[in-house]
Amino acid sequence: MNKKCAELKSVFIIGAAKCGTTALADMLDKSDKIALCTPKEPDFFSERINDKGLDWYLSLFSTNEATEARLDASVCYSAGWGESSEVIAKKIFAYDPDAYIIYLVRDPVLRAWSSYWHDVRNLKSAEGASSRTIMFDSKYTHISAGKYYERVREYLKYFRREQILILKQDEIISDSRNLLSKIEVLTGIDSLIALEDVSGRRVNSSYRFNIMGRLLSSVLPIDVVKKMAHFSSRNLPASINRYLRGALSNPVPILPDGLAAELVNIFSADTRQLYEEFQVDVRSSKFWHME
Repeated sequence: MNKKCAELKSVFIIGAAKCGTTALADMLDKSDKIALCTPKEPDFFSERINDKGLDWYLSLFSTNEATEARLDASVCYSAGWGESSEVIAKKIFAYDPDAYIIYLVRDPVLRAWSSYWHDVRNLKSAEGASSRTIMFDSKYTHISAGKYYERVREYLKYFRREQILILKQDEIISDSRNLLSKIEVLTGIDSLIALEDVSGRRVNSSYRFNIMGRLLSSVLPIDVVKKMAHFSSRNLPASINRYLRGALSNPVPILPDGLAAELVNIFSADTRQLYEEFQVDVRSSKFWHME
């Protein structure tokens, strides 16, 4: 590990996308012992970012005397862009072999559907296009990012099992105290349980723009719209945030049973292996009764 990094711990939330990574990163950012990267997802160890050097990467963290760890929450680290998550895991290991890895997961069928609509919202996919065609297109990560067992096994080629913590998305809201306790045990950073009081806020949840939202996104760059939505979710009172979201967006459509059945079949073996080896069961939706 580089001497510039040695005095602080490295913590990575590697994904999965649409599993609560933003909510967890925001929660941990409230601790004065953790410096969250700005931006939250630097993607430094992926192929998406050109090599800007370690000094550039470290400059993205605002640290002080109280800081014990740097937190990088790039979901591409478990999905990959142009390269496998194993290649990314190898790069992170070369940077810090003692790094701690947090992997958030949820029902992969629901995650894939949420991921698809996330891309529609961000103008990466056309809403009128066939959701099935896009869902199974290998250039997207709607499927690969939901094969959690495959992804974590790639990280275990480099990191010890005790360095990796697999958490379920619903723990952020339903059992945040226990979730934070697990992170304390993983990282050795104490007093994180006190952050329970700031848990429960939904950020980056799935929605689709209505007419007003599409008009706004046609006038402003989509990245600006996303930043505005994130600021609203994180900082404004829940009642105001709900009003603004209702004015600009609609809920995503219900996942069709036929497509859900195909997704269940695709994820079936991976979810069983995840449960058998790590005792993490993500088969929570009604669609698994179709097996």
